[in-house]
Amino acid sequence: MPIPKNIEEKHILQAIFHIQKYGTPEEREATKFHMNYDGKLYSPKYVLSIANLYANDEELSPELFSGGEETNNYLKKLGFKIEKFGVSSHSWTIQSNEVAFKVIDKSVFLHNGTGLPKEIRSFFDIVHFKEGQKQNITLIYNEKQYDATIEFDKMDNPRSKMRWSGHLSNAIRLDYPNEYGQYKAKGESQSKLKMKFIKYNNNEYQIAITENFSFNGEAILDGRFENALFQDSFRKREYVKGKDTKYYIITVNYPTLVYEVYVLENHNKVATDTVIDRESKNLLTPAKQTGIRLLLEYNSNANINNTTMVHFKFDRPNGKPWEKDSITVLRELFNEYHNELQKETELEKALIKEIDELIEEVDSSTEITESEKEQVIKARIGHSQFKKSLLNREKKCKLCGVTDERFLVASHIKPWSKSNNQERLDVNNGLLLCPNHDYLFDKGYISFDDDGRILISSTLGGPTKTFMNLYEDMRIQFDLHQLEFIRWHRENLYEEQLSNIEL
Repeated sequence: MPIPKNIEEKHILQAIFHIQKYGTPEEREATKFHMNYDGKLYSPKYVLSIANLYANDEELSPELFSGGEETNNYLKKLGFKIEKFGVSSHSWTIQSNEVAFKVIDKSVFLHNGTGLPKEIRSFFDIVHFKEGQKQNITLIYNEKQYDATIEFDKMDNPRSKMRWSGHLSNAIRLDYPNEYGQYKAKGESQSKLKMKFIKYNNNEYQIAITENFSFNGEAILDGRFENALFQDSFRKREYVKGKDTKYYIITVNYPTLVYEVYVLENHNKVATDTVIDRESKNLLTPAKQTGIRLLLEYNSNANINNTTMVHFKFDRPNGKPWEKDSITVLRELFNEYHNELQKETELEKALIKEIDELIEEVDSSTEITESEKEQVIKARIGHSQFKKSLLNREKKCKLCGVTDERFLVASHIKPWSKSNNQERLDVNNGLLLCPNHDYLFDKGYISFDDDGRILISSTLGGPTKTFMNLYEDMRIQFDLHQLEFIRWHRENLYEEQLSNIEL
Protein backbone atom coordinates (compact mmCIF):
# COMPACT_ATOMS: atom_id res chain seq x y z
CA MET A 1 0.00 0.00 0.00
CA PRO A 2 1.28 3.53 -0.74
CA ILE A 3 2.07 6.03 1.98
CA PRO A 4 -1.19 7.83 2.94
CA LYS A 5 -1.24 11.14 1.08
CA ASN A 6 -2.83 13.04 3.96
CA ILE A 7 0.37 12.85 6.04
CA GLU A 8 1.54 16.47 6.12
CA GLU A 9 4.47 18.43 7.51
CA LYS A 10 2.67 19.02 10.81
CA HIS A 11 2.26 15.26 11.31
CA ILE A 12 5.97 14.71 10.68
CA LEU A 13 6.78 17.36 13.30
CA GLN A 14 4.39 15.70 15.77
CA ALA A 15 6.14 12.37 15.08
CA ILE A 16 9.54 13.95 15.75
CA PHE A 17 8.30 15.28 19.10
CA HIS A 18 6.89 11.83 19.89
CA ILE A 19 10.21 10.11 19.07
CA GLN A 20 12.17 12.66 21.11
CA LYS A 21 9.99 11.73 24.08
CA TYR A 22 9.74 7.95 23.68
CA GLY A 23 12.71 7.03 21.49
CA THR A 24 12.94 4.61 18.57
CA PRO A 25 12.59 0.84 19.08
CA GLU A 26 15.87 -0.93 18.36
CA GLU A 27 14.37 -2.95 15.52
CA ARG A 28 13.16 0.26 13.84
CA GLU A 29 16.51 2.09 13.81
CA ALA A 30 17.76 3.37 10.45
CA THR A 31 20.29 1.29 8.53
CA LYS A 32 21.05 3.08 5.24
CA PHE A 33 19.50 6.56 5.44
CA HIS A 34 18.42 8.91 8.17
CA MET A 35 16.37 12.09 8.35
CA ASN A 36 18.33 15.06 9.70
CA TYR A 37 16.11 17.55 11.49
CA ASP A 38 17.66 20.37 13.49
CA GLY A 39 20.90 18.41 13.78
CA LYS A 40 19.19 15.26 15.13
CA LEU A 41 19.00 11.98 13.22
CA TYR A 42 15.81 9.94 12.81
CA SER A 43 14.77 6.72 11.06
CA PRO A 44 12.73 7.91 8.02
CA LYS A 45 10.42 4.92 7.91
CA TYR A 46 9.71 5.04 11.65
CA VAL A 47 8.98 8.77 11.42
CA LEU A 48 6.31 8.07 8.79
CA SER A 49 4.86 5.22 10.84
CA ILE A 50 4.37 7.53 13.82
CA ALA A 51 3.21 10.45 11.66
CA ASN A 52 0.34 8.25 10.49
CA LEU A 53 -0.70 7.90 14.14
CA TYR A 54 -1.40 11.63 14.18
CA ALA A 55 -2.85 11.80 10.67
CA ASN A 56 -5.01 8.65 10.70
CA ASP A 57 -5.22 7.53 14.35
CA GLU A 58 -3.01 4.45 14.01
CA GLU A 59 0.65 3.64 13.67
CA LEU A 60 1.46 2.57 10.12
CA SER A 61 2.90 -0.95 10.08
CA PRO A 62 6.33 -1.12 8.37
CA GLU A 63 5.05 -4.11 6.35
CA LEU A 64 2.47 -1.89 4.61
CA PHE A 65 4.88 0.45 2.85
CA SER A 66 8.43 0.34 1.59
CA GLY A 67 11.39 2.23 2.97
CA GLY A 68 14.25 3.52 0.90
CA GLU A 69 13.32 5.60 -2.16
CA GLU A 70 9.56 5.78 -1.54
CA THR A 71 9.91 6.93 2.06
CA ASN A 72 12.84 9.25 1.40
CA ASN A 73 11.15 10.97 -1.56
CA TYR A 74 7.95 11.51 0.40
CA LEU A 75 9.84 13.22 3.22
CA LYS A 76 11.95 15.25 0.79
CA LYS A 77 8.79 16.60 -0.89
CA LEU A 78 7.65 17.82 2.53
CA GLY A 79 10.93 19.70 2.91
CA PHE A 80 12.85 17.33 5.19
CA LYS A 81 16.53 16.48 4.75
CA ILE A 82 17.50 12.86 3.98
CA GLU A 83 21.13 11.78 4.25
CA LYS A 84 23.09 8.58 3.83
CA PHE A 85 23.70 6.79 7.10
CA GLY A 86 26.60 8.24 9.06
CA VAL A 87 27.86 11.84 8.87
CA SER A 88 31.64 12.06 8.39
CA SER A 89 34.09 14.95 8.48
CA HIS A 90 37.89 14.82 8.83
CA SER A 91 38.61 12.15 11.50
CA TRP A 92 35.03 12.02 12.81
CA THR A 93 31.90 9.95 12.02
CA ILE A 94 28.46 10.40 13.59
CA GLN A 95 26.82 6.97 13.61
CA SER A 96 23.57 7.96 15.36
CA ASN A 97 22.18 10.53 17.80
CA GLU A 98 23.91 8.59 20.60
CA VAL A 99 27.14 7.29 19.01
CA ALA A 100 30.09 9.02 17.30
CA PHE A 101 33.65 7.97 16.49
CA LYS A 102 36.97 9.73 16.08
CA VAL A 103 40.09 8.27 14.47
CA ILE A 104 42.75 9.02 17.08
CA ASP A 105 45.59 11.38 16.23
CA LYS A 106 48.39 12.99 18.23
CA SER A 107 46.06 15.60 19.79
CA VAL A 108 44.45 12.89 21.93
CA PHE A 109 47.78 11.69 23.35
CA LEU A 110 49.78 14.95 23.43
CA HIS A 111 47.40 17.90 23.68
CA ASN A 112 44.59 16.85 26.06
CA GLY A 113 41.84 17.35 23.51
CA THR A 114 40.65 17.32 19.92
CA GLY A 115 39.08 19.58 17.34
CA LEU A 116 35.37 19.35 16.51
CA PRO A 117 34.61 19.94 12.82
CA LYS A 118 31.58 22.05 11.97
CA GLU A 119 29.74 19.03 10.53
CA ILE A 120 30.11 17.16 13.85
CA ARG A 121 28.82 19.92 16.14
CA SER A 122 25.23 18.63 16.02
CA PHE A 123 26.25 15.49 17.93
CA PHE A 124 27.39 17.64 20.86
CA ASP A 125 24.43 20.06 20.53
CA ILE A 126 26.66 23.08 19.94
CA VAL A 127 25.39 24.12 16.51
CA HIS A 128 24.22 27.48 17.83
CA PHE A 129 27.28 28.27 19.95
CA LYS A 130 28.90 31.67 19.43
CA GLU A 131 32.53 32.77 19.61
CA GLY A 132 33.98 32.53 23.09
CA GLN A 133 31.14 30.31 24.36
CA LYS A 134 32.08 27.35 26.58
CA GLN A 135 30.27 24.34 28.03
CA ASN A 136 31.45 22.04 30.82
CA ILE A 137 30.99 18.31 30.20
CA THR A 138 31.93 15.01 31.83
CA LEU A 139 33.77 12.21 30.02
CA ILE A 140 33.54 8.70 31.46
CA TYR A 141 36.45 6.39 30.65
CA ASN A 142 36.85 2.94 32.21
CA GLU A 143 34.06 3.86 34.67
CA LYS A 144 35.91 6.96 35.97
CA GLN A 145 34.71 10.52 35.40
CA TYR A 146 36.89 13.30 34.01
CA ASP A 147 36.18 17.03 33.62
CA ALA A 148 36.20 18.44 30.10
CA THR A 149 34.97 21.48 28.16
CA ILE A 150 33.67 22.20 24.68
CA GLU A 151 34.58 25.71 23.59
CA PHE A 152 34.60 28.07 20.63
CA ASP A 153 37.59 30.31 20.10
CA LYS A 154 37.20 34.06 19.49
CA MET A 155 38.20 34.17 15.84
CA ASP A 156 35.91 35.67 13.16
CA ASN A 157 35.12 32.16 11.98
CA PRO A 158 35.28 30.42 15.36
CA ARG A 159 36.62 26.88 15.61
CA SER A 160 35.23 24.39 18.14
CA LYS A 161 37.40 22.24 20.36
CA MET A 162 37.06 19.71 23.15
CA ARG A 163 39.59 19.92 25.97
CA TRP A 164 39.86 17.48 28.82
CA SER A 165 41.72 16.94 32.06
CA GLY A 166 45.35 15.80 31.90
CA HIS A 167 44.27 12.94 34.18
CA LEU A 168 42.24 11.49 31.28
CA SER A 169 45.21 11.78 28.91
CA ASN A 170 47.39 10.02 31.48
CA ALA A 171 44.87 7.19 31.78
CA ILE A 172 44.81 6.75 27.98
CA ARG A 173 48.62 6.85 27.81
CA LEU A 174 48.89 4.16 30.47
CA ASP A 175 46.46 1.92 28.57
CA TYR A 176 48.23 2.48 25.22
CA PRO A 177 51.93 3.09 26.00
CA ASN A 178 53.23 2.00 22.57
CA GLU A 179 51.02 4.46 20.69
CA TYR A 180 51.89 7.23 23.14
CA GLY A 181 55.61 6.56 22.65
CA GLN A 182 55.25 6.73 18.87
CA TYR A 183 53.34 10.02 18.93
CA LYS A 184 55.76 11.52 21.44
CA ALA A 185 58.85 10.52 19.44
CA LYS A 186 57.62 11.03 15.87
CA GLY A 187 54.35 12.95 16.08
CA GLU A 188 52.56 10.10 14.32
CA SER A 189 51.71 6.43 14.74
CA GLN A 190 50.82 3.43 12.58
CA SER A 191 48.04 2.65 15.04
CA LYS A 192 44.42 2.49 13.86
CA LEU A 193 42.91 3.32 17.22
CA LYS A 194 39.48 4.94 17.31
CA MET A 195 37.71 6.77 20.11
CA LYS A 196 34.02 6.05 20.58
CA PHE A 197 31.65 8.58 22.20
CA ILE A 198 28.33 7.40 23.64
CA LYS A 199 26.05 10.27 24.61
CA TYR A 200 24.16 10.04 27.90
CA ASN A 201 22.96 13.64 27.63
CA ASN A 202 24.36 16.97 26.40
CA ASN A 203 26.81 17.09 29.31
CA GLU A 204 27.92 13.47 29.77
CA TYR A 205 29.62 11.07 27.38
CA GLN A 206 31.10 7.62 27.82
CA ILE A 207 34.25 7.06 25.79
CA ALA A 208 36.08 3.90 24.80
CA ILE A 209 39.18 3.26 22.71
CA THR A 210 39.86 0.29 20.45
CA GLU A 211 41.02 -0.61 16.97
CA ASN A 212 38.13 -3.05 16.49
CA PHE A 213 35.38 -0.56 15.63
CA SER A 214 34.00 -0.83 12.11
CA PHE A 215 32.13 1.97 10.40
CA ASN A 216 30.51 -0.38 7.88
CA GLY A 217 27.01 -1.72 8.39
CA GLU A 218 24.89 -1.51 11.50
CA ALA A 219 27.00 -3.70 13.79
CA ILE A 220 28.13 -0.85 16.01
CA LEU A 221 24.58 0.28 16.66
CA ASP A 222 22.79 -2.89 17.62
CA GLY A 223 25.62 -4.87 19.21
CA ARG A 224 25.74 -7.71 16.66
CA PHE A 225 29.49 -7.20 16.13
CA GLU A 226 30.19 -7.33 19.86
CA ASN A 227 27.74 -10.19 20.33
CA ALA A 228 29.64 -12.29 17.76
CA LEU A 229 32.87 -11.67 19.67
CA PHE A 230 31.22 -12.62 22.94
CA GLN A 231 29.58 -15.78 21.58
CA ASP A 232 32.87 -16.99 20.14
CA SER A 233 34.68 -16.37 23.43
CA PHE A 234 31.80 -17.89 25.40
CA ARG A 235 31.88 -21.11 23.35
CA LYS A 236 35.59 -21.40 24.08
CA ARG A 237 34.85 -20.93 27.80
CA GLU A 238 37.36 -18.12 28.02
CA TYR A 239 35.38 -16.84 30.99
CA VAL A 240 37.01 -19.55 33.13
CA LYS A 241 39.74 -17.74 35.03
CA GLY A 242 41.71 -19.97 37.36
CA LYS A 243 39.83 -22.66 39.24
CA ASP A 244 36.65 -23.91 37.57
CA THR A 245 33.48 -23.48 39.67
CA LYS A 246 29.96 -24.87 39.58
CA TYR A 247 28.32 -21.47 39.08
CA TYR A 248 29.29 -18.49 36.93
CA ILE A 249 27.73 -15.04 36.88
CA ILE A 250 28.55 -13.34 33.57
CA THR A 251 27.82 -9.74 32.60
CA VAL A 252 28.19 -8.58 28.99
CA ASN A 253 28.51 -4.86 28.23
CA TYR A 254 27.08 -3.72 24.87
CA PRO A 255 27.59 -0.26 23.33
CA THR A 256 23.89 0.58 23.50
CA LEU A 257 24.06 1.17 27.29
CA VAL A 258 22.89 -2.38 28.00
CA TYR A 259 24.20 -5.20 30.19
CA GLU A 260 23.13 -8.78 29.62
CA VAL A 261 23.45 -10.96 32.73
CA TYR A 262 23.77 -14.76 32.65
CA VAL A 263 23.94 -17.38 35.38
CA LEU A 264 25.58 -20.70 34.49
CA GLU A 265 25.44 -24.01 36.31
CA ASN A 266 28.07 -26.46 35.11
CA HIS A 267 28.54 -24.15 32.08
CA ASN A 268 24.84 -24.26 31.11
CA LYS A 269 22.68 -21.14 31.22
CA VAL A 270 20.02 -21.40 33.91
CA ALA A 271 18.94 -17.73 34.26
CA THR A 272 19.25 -14.49 32.30
CA ASP A 273 18.22 -10.86 32.65
CA THR A 274 18.87 -7.49 31.01
CA VAL A 275 19.92 -4.28 32.77
CA ILE A 276 19.22 -1.08 30.86
CA ASP A 277 18.94 2.54 31.92
CA ARG A 278 19.57 5.35 29.42
CA GLU A 279 20.20 7.84 32.22
CA SER A 280 22.69 5.85 34.27
CA LYS A 281 26.44 6.48 34.11
CA ASN A 282 27.41 3.08 35.49
CA LEU A 283 25.34 -0.04 34.95
CA LEU A 284 28.00 -2.53 36.02
CA THR A 285 27.10 -2.37 39.72
CA PRO A 286 23.35 -3.04 39.16
CA ALA A 287 24.33 -5.76 36.67
CA LYS A 288 26.41 -7.45 39.38
CA GLN A 289 23.53 -7.14 41.86
CA THR A 290 21.16 -8.63 39.29
CA GLY A 291 23.50 -11.56 38.78
CA ILE A 292 23.62 -12.31 42.51
CA ARG A 293 19.83 -12.09 42.73
CA LEU A 294 19.36 -14.46 39.77
CA LEU A 295 21.79 -16.98 41.22
CA LEU A 296 20.34 -17.04 44.74
CA GLU A 297 16.77 -17.16 43.45
CA TYR A 298 17.83 -20.18 41.37
CA ASN A 299 19.68 -21.83 44.25
CA SER A 300 19.74 -20.19 47.66
CA ASN A 301 22.57 -22.53 48.73
CA ALA A 302 25.06 -21.11 46.22
CA ASN A 303 27.98 -19.37 47.90
CA ILE A 304 31.26 -17.58 47.22
CA ASN A 305 33.22 -20.85 47.26
CA ASN A 306 31.38 -22.36 44.27
CA THR A 307 30.72 -19.16 42.31
CA THR A 308 32.80 -17.01 39.94
CA MET A 309 31.74 -13.58 38.65
CA VAL A 310 33.26 -12.36 35.37
CA HIS A 311 32.56 -9.40 33.08
CA PHE A 312 32.90 -9.25 29.30
CA LYS A 313 33.65 -5.89 27.70
CA PHE A 314 34.88 -6.12 24.12
CA ASP A 315 36.75 -2.77 24.05
CA ARG A 316 38.80 -3.35 27.19
CA PRO A 317 42.44 -2.21 26.75
CA ASN A 318 45.08 -4.72 25.59
CA GLY A 319 42.48 -6.94 23.93
CA LYS A 320 41.56 -8.83 27.11
CA PRO A 321 37.75 -8.70 27.26
CA TRP A 322 37.23 -10.78 30.42
CA GLU A 323 37.68 -9.45 33.93
CA LYS A 324 37.13 -11.52 37.07
CA ASP A 325 35.91 -10.12 40.37
CA SER A 326 37.88 -10.95 43.50
CA ILE A 327 36.43 -13.10 46.26
CA THR A 328 36.28 -9.95 48.41
CA VAL A 329 33.96 -8.25 45.93
CA LEU A 330 31.89 -11.44 45.67
CA ARG A 331 31.56 -11.64 49.46
CA GLU A 332 30.38 -8.02 49.64
CA LEU A 333 27.73 -8.66 46.98
CA PHE A 334 26.47 -11.81 48.74
CA ASN A 335 26.30 -9.96 52.08
CA GLU A 336 24.49 -7.02 50.46
CA TYR A 337 21.89 -9.36 48.96
CA HIS A 338 21.24 -11.15 52.26
CA ASN A 339 20.94 -7.82 54.12
CA GLU A 340 18.41 -6.57 51.58
CA LEU A 341 16.52 -9.84 51.86
CA GLN A 342 16.29 -9.35 55.62
CA LYS A 343 14.95 -5.83 55.13
CA GLU A 344 12.33 -7.11 52.68
CA THR A 345 11.26 -9.74 55.21
CA GLU A 346 10.74 -7.03 57.82
CA LEU A 347 8.75 -4.95 55.32
CA GLU A 348 6.60 -7.96 54.50
CA LYS A 349 5.77 -8.44 58.19
CA ALA A 350 4.69 -4.80 58.38
CA LEU A 351 2.60 -5.26 55.24
CA ILE A 352 0.88 -8.37 56.62
CA LYS A 353 -0.08 -6.47 59.75
CA GLU A 354 -1.32 -3.51 57.75
CA ILE A 355 -3.31 -5.74 55.39
CA ASP A 356 -5.00 -7.60 58.25
CA GLU A 357 -6.03 -4.33 59.90
CA LEU A 358 -7.27 -2.94 56.62
CA ILE A 359 -9.30 -6.04 55.75
CA GLU A 360 -10.94 -5.97 59.18
CA GLU A 361 -11.71 -2.26 58.86
CA VAL A 362 -13.14 -2.45 55.34
CA ASP A 363 -15.08 -5.69 55.83
CA SER A 364 -16.77 -4.25 58.92
CA SER A 365 -18.45 -1.63 56.75
CA THR A 366 -21.66 -2.69 55.04
CA GLU A 367 -22.42 0.77 53.69
CA ILE A 368 -19.98 0.80 50.77
CA THR A 369 -19.81 -1.29 47.60
CA GLU A 370 -17.03 -3.67 46.65
CA SER A 371 -15.74 -1.12 44.11
CA GLU A 372 -15.68 1.55 46.82
CA LYS A 373 -13.85 -0.84 49.12
CA GLU A 374 -11.18 -1.27 46.45
CA GLN A 375 -10.75 2.51 46.29
CA VAL A 376 -10.44 2.78 50.07
CA ILE A 377 -7.82 0.04 50.03
CA LYS A 378 -5.94 1.67 47.14
CA ALA A 379 -5.92 5.03 48.95
CA ARG A 380 -4.56 3.42 52.11
CA ILE A 381 -1.94 1.49 50.13
CA GLY A 382 -0.75 4.85 48.81
CA HIS A 383 0.72 5.48 52.27
CA SER A 384 1.80 1.91 52.93
CA GLN A 385 4.97 -0.13 53.00
CA PHE A 386 3.81 -1.62 49.69
CA LYS A 387 4.24 1.70 47.92
CA LYS A 388 7.53 2.31 49.69
CA SER A 389 8.77 -1.06 48.42
CA LEU A 390 7.76 -0.13 44.87
CA LEU A 391 9.52 3.23 45.23
CA ASN A 392 12.66 1.40 46.33
CA ARG A 393 12.60 -0.34 42.96
CA GLU A 394 11.80 2.58 40.66
CA LYS A 395 10.72 6.11 41.50
CA LYS A 396 8.65 6.87 38.39
CA CYS A 397 5.53 5.89 36.47
CA LYS A 398 6.33 2.62 34.76
CA LEU A 399 4.69 3.81 31.56
CA CYS A 400 5.24 7.55 31.08
CA GLY A 401 8.10 8.32 33.49
CA VAL A 402 6.41 10.83 35.82
CA THR A 403 8.71 11.14 38.86
CA ASP A 404 6.75 13.31 41.32
CA GLU A 405 5.85 10.89 44.12
CA ARG A 406 2.66 12.85 44.87
CA PHE A 407 1.31 11.67 41.52
CA LEU A 408 2.40 8.05 41.67
CA VAL A 409 -0.19 5.40 42.49
CA ALA A 410 0.79 2.00 43.87
CA SER A 411 -1.38 -0.21 41.69
CA HIS A 412 -1.86 -3.95 42.10
CA ILE A 413 -1.55 -5.82 38.80
CA LYS A 414 -3.87 -8.57 40.04
CA PRO A 415 -6.51 -6.61 41.98
CA TRP A 416 -6.69 -6.72 45.76
CA SER A 417 -10.08 -8.44 45.75
CA LYS A 418 -8.78 -11.23 43.50
CA SER A 419 -5.47 -11.76 45.35
CA ASN A 420 -4.62 -13.85 48.39
CA ASN A 421 -2.66 -12.33 51.26
CA GLN A 422 0.67 -13.41 49.82
CA GLU A 423 -0.15 -11.85 46.44
CA ARG A 424 -1.40 -8.67 48.11
CA LEU A 425 1.97 -7.98 49.68
CA ASP A 426 4.10 -9.31 46.80
CA VAL A 427 5.93 -6.33 45.31
CA ASN A 428 6.02 -8.22 42.01
CA ASN A 429 2.24 -7.75 41.93
CA GLY A 430 2.67 -4.00 41.86
CA LEU A 431 3.28 -1.18 39.41
CA LEU A 432 3.86 2.49 40.07
CA LEU A 433 1.67 4.44 37.65
CA CYS A 434 0.49 8.01 37.25
CA PRO A 435 -3.24 8.57 37.97
CA ASN A 436 -4.30 8.46 34.29
CA HIS A 437 -2.47 5.25 33.49
CA ASP A 438 -3.48 3.70 36.81
CA TYR A 439 -7.16 4.25 35.93
CA LEU A 440 -6.73 2.83 32.43
CA PHE A 441 -4.85 -0.20 33.78
CA ASP A 442 -7.33 -0.84 36.60
CA LYS A 443 -10.29 -0.70 34.24
CA GLY A 444 -8.70 -2.96 31.65
CA TYR A 445 -8.28 -0.39 28.88
CA ILE A 446 -4.57 -1.18 28.70
CA SER A 447 -2.42 -4.20 29.46
CA PHE A 448 0.90 -5.64 28.26
CA ASP A 449 2.13 -8.63 26.30
CA ASP A 450 4.89 -10.94 27.56
CA ASP A 451 7.57 -8.65 26.08
CA GLY A 452 6.21 -5.58 27.85
CA ARG A 453 4.60 -4.01 24.75
CA ILE A 454 1.46 -2.06 25.52
CA LEU A 455 -1.96 -3.38 24.50
CA ILE A 456 -4.58 -0.67 24.01
CA SER A 457 -8.31 -1.32 23.88
CA SER A 458 -9.89 -0.81 20.47
CA THR A 459 -12.62 1.16 22.23
CA LEU A 460 -10.20 4.08 22.65
CA GLY A 461 -9.99 6.41 19.66
CA GLY A 462 -6.97 8.34 18.45
CA PRO A 463 -7.78 11.67 20.19
CA THR A 464 -8.49 9.87 23.48
CA LYS A 465 -5.22 7.96 23.26
CA THR A 466 -3.31 11.16 22.58
CA PHE A 467 -5.05 12.97 25.43
CA MET A 468 -4.35 10.08 27.81
CA ASN A 469 -0.71 9.90 26.68
CA LEU A 470 -0.99 6.44 25.08
CA TYR A 471 1.12 5.38 22.11
CA GLU A 472 1.30 2.05 20.28
CA ASP A 473 5.08 1.77 20.68
CA MET A 474 5.10 2.12 24.47
CA ARG A 475 6.92 -0.67 26.25
CA ILE A 476 7.82 -1.45 29.86
CA GLN A 477 10.49 -3.62 31.44
CA PHE A 478 9.49 -6.30 33.95
CA ASP A 479 11.09 -9.46 35.27
CA LEU A 480 9.91 -13.05 35.21
CA HIS A 481 8.40 -12.75 38.68
CA GLN A 482 5.99 -10.06 37.45
CA LEU A 483 5.11 -11.95 34.28
CA GLU A 484 2.52 -14.26 35.88
CA PHE A 485 0.66 -11.24 37.28
CA ILE A 486 0.84 -9.42 33.92
CA ARG A 487 -0.58 -12.51 32.22
CA TRP A 488 -3.41 -12.68 34.78
CA HIS A 489 -4.28 -9.04 34.10
CA ARG A 490 -4.18 -9.51 30.33
CA GLU A 491 -6.34 -12.64 30.40
CA ASN A 492 -8.86 -11.55 33.03
CA LEU A 493 -9.15 -7.79 32.71
CA TYR A 494 -7.89 -6.65 29.33
CA GLU A 495 -9.17 -9.44 27.10
CA GLU A 496 -12.58 -9.50 28.78
CA GLN A 497 -13.46 -5.90 27.90
CA LEU A 498 -16.68 -5.29 29.80
CA SER A 499 -19.31 -3.54 27.74
CA ASN A 500 -20.49 -1.41 30.67
CA ILE A 501 -17.08 0.18 31.22
CA GLU A 502 -16.97 3.74 29.93
CA LEU A 503 -14.12 6.22 29.93
